[in-house]
Amino acid sequence: MRFNLDSVIHAMQAEQQQAELWKISLTYDNLYNAYHCLAENAEGASDPKTAYEHYFKADSVLNVIKGREGYWNEERAWSLSYLARSAAALGDYDLSDSLYNSALKVYVEVKDNLDPEAAQILSDWSRSLSMRNEWPYANYLIRAAIGYTEADTANKSRDTRWIRFRLQLVKNLIATDSLVLAERVLSPCETAAHTDSSLRCETLLMKGALQFRQEAFRSADTTFEEAVACLSSLQHNEAAKAIAYLSWGHVKTALADYGSARKLVTQGQRILAGTRSNPSIEVGLLQLSAEIHHLQGHYPSARKEYEASLDLASSSNSSNRMPSSIAGLADVLLDLAEASLASTLADSALAMVVDSLPEIFPSQASVLNTAAYANYCLNDLRKAQERYSITLNACERHKAMRTTTYAQALNGQALVAMAQSHLATADSLLMQAYNTCIAIYGQEHPFTARVLINQAELHIKKRRYFEARDLLLSALPTTEKFLGKDHDQLGDIHQALGEIDLRSANHAEASRHFQEALRIYKACFPAYHPKVRALEKSGD
Repeated sequence: MRFNLDSVIHAMQAEQQQAELWKISLTYDNLYNAYHCLAENAEGASDPKTAYEHYFKADSVLNVIKGREGYWNEERAWSLSYLARSAAALGDYDLSDSLYNSALKVYVEVKDNLDPEAAQILSDWSRSLSMRNEWPYANYLIRAAIGYTEADTANKSRDTRWIRFRLQLVKNLIATDSLVLAERVLSPCETAAHTDSSLRCETLLMKGALQFRQEAFRSADTTFEEAVACLSSLQHNEAAKAIAYLSWGHVKTALADYGSARKLVTQGQRILAGTRSNPSIEVGLLQLSAEIHHLQGHYPSARKEYEASLDLASSSNSSNRMPSSIAGLADVLLDLAEASLASTLADSALAMVVDSLPEIFPSQASVLNTAAYANYCLNDLRKAQERYSITLNACERHKAMRTTTYAQALNGQALVAMAQSHLATADSLLMQAYNTCIAIYGQEHPFTARVLINQAELHIKKRRYFEARDLLLSALPTTEKFLGKDHDQLGDIHQALGEIDLRSANHAEASRHFQEALRIYKACFPAYHPKVRALEKSGD
């Protein structure tokens, strides 16, 4: 055979060129991984802007080397999905949707079809959609992710992903008050997660959240206690612990165990102190702290903390928390008799929560109740009545009549009826509110006592003083037990008792009750508050 020097040289050049290509590929591989690592670190530090910038640089690297080998083409799909996730965290949802769509298109080009591995992209896109309440699309995508994962029988990690995707669907169903379906979707997770401590903790947290939305507060209390114990056995799970303390704190608050709720808030804040690792949870803890202050009648502290939660939410891309902060601040301002500002804030929060009022979910309707009460305080009774009716209809449509939201709307609608002198209607509404409170909380709860006080005021309007006095005396020990001797709800009881004694010509007792009511009101409210001024004027 004749030796062909040109062929040898050509072969050597080709081999050298291939070696150079491998060197280039390895360089880009390292560069891509470096940017990707920086982006993940930024995500972990809750810095979506920096995360997006690094994911964008990583994707740019892939653009240079795409087509060289199939691996990089598939990696491009994942790169686009990471970019989409960061865009969603920045609130640029149009860009996020476009990137997720591109990611799936690239994935199909490489793999010919979607498969179980693509389930994570579907899950991430679903989470992005749920952040803006696009529930039908969000649920469609997460159900698809669950379906692909269930088909992946050869993958040993299937159960881990399958459980997490189901928990994500449960979270969506809770948000849309599909509680019966949520319970059904959650049930298999409890058995499947039993052997994995981390998944067991996540499942317990979701079970507690479901029980809380079902207003099974005693059961939720037990479940969150178990979840916290579960998390304590795990390392490097501080954010999950903070979430558990926040959720458990909401349960304790609903049960009017304000001391325990305050301790849980403090524990959650201590975990996150100085880290800014999860600003959304920090906002949630501030909101809960403000709510506890509000319920205990510490109105200046509540106002200050709601304002702080608003500042943190607006500066940390936690916009999903803002409606709760605004509505909570409006609630406080209503108690401080700043109804005009409160009404503006409540309407603003409502606009953030829902586009179409008739389609509101019961879980969103507490904001609507606040807006309705603001209308009542401004004597816009027609609008207040209309808004309370929307809440009642939403609760009835979703079979959520055994809820605090429903009881609050019944109570508010009764106040409107009393202002319109429709006393028989008010009586019926207050009885329904009372029965709902008994079903949820029992006799000993501050809100049950509040409804009793309103019933007493209705009886005073009807000149049925003996029944009114009995109701007030029934509400008094519960109010003192849970709210203390300096809460304005106790002041309302003394003010009403004074009015009964005055109408019964028992002037000495009337004076004593009025003086005690004035003392309490002065401790709770500024001097310009109508309750303070009315009693001071009557004493002159």
